[in-house]
Amino acid sequence: MAPTIYVFLGRPRSESATLRNALIGHVVAVAAGVATIAAFGLWHSRGSVKRGYLTPLQAGAAAVGVGATLLWSSPAATEPQPPRPSC
Repeated sequence: MAPTIYVFLGRPRSESATLRNALIGHVVAVAAGVATIAAFGLWHSRGSVKRGYLTPLQAGAAAVGVGATLLWSSPAATEPQPPRPSC
């Protein structure tokens, strides 16, 4: 949430600081996380916080999840924008 807050407060006029793009980004990230947890068979495993360390399988799932989020969020959040008038 901190990066989202930073974008909204630090760059309020940027394209990424729209509610639509923030919602799409968060939905895509959650979907990618759930999909990679299921794909790696980690749905019923103990979390790394309870275990005290991160297993290689968990690290791989995290890396794939972040990659999938970046891959899926780029085309999902972009749509043709009308040109902005220059000042």
